[in-house]
Amino acid sequence: MPKTYTDDIAPVLPSSIAGPFQVVSASDINSWIKIDPVNARIMAAGGAQPIRRIILPSARTYSSASSSAIGQYLVALSVTATQLGGFSLTPILIPDDMDVTKPCKFKILISPAANATTNGQVIRFSLAETHVADGGTRTETSLDYDWNVPDNWATTNNNLVTIDSGGGSTFAGNTFQHGQTIGFRIARNGPAAQDTFDKGVNIAEYALFEYTAEQY
Repeated sequence: MPKTYTDDIAPVLPSSIAGPFQVVSASDINSWIKIDPVNARIMAAGGAQPIRRIILPSARTYSSASSSAIGQYLVALSVTATQLGGFSLTPILIPDDMDVTKPCKFKILISPAANATTNGQVIRFSLAETHVADGGTRTETSLDYDWNVPDNWATTNNNLVTIDSGGGSTFAGNTFQHGQTIGFRIARNGPAAQDTFDKGVNIAEYALFEYTAEQY
């Protein structure tokens, strides 16, 4: 067998390295992982930052909605084509490891209550939130998102939808700060002129809050 040679293998690391120890991406110096034994943490930046998700359970029904399910056992609320309805979610504390300078996402799982018979329709979702810090002022925002219903959307199809305020995320960076508590309300706004879907929609009774973490 012929011998092969390579020059892209670095020397073997010693058995012990004094920290902190930082590994930088060969293609992007702004992406790195740093091991910091003194502070007992592994920090990251750029493309090396992990994405984390928090499950937000439903806490209270909002306006008009009826009990339903996605499949047989995934609990959901059903909102008809003419209803405004949804639910509020259990509040959370902004995670300590969240990089608050980065955008974050709010996602819901949905399915149609009946098979779609007309294509090219839209569902309008309305998201509202309140965030507040101990001793601080209260801030409340809301946004509407028009989701394009897939062609021939069937009850066997499920979609995880990001409520998009633009650019693929829900909230821009620096919307929230550490120490804040945040609560959400999600609804279908059936009476809105922008909502043209003529069937009910099932919204699973939870949501996902997805964020970029600063450390592992």
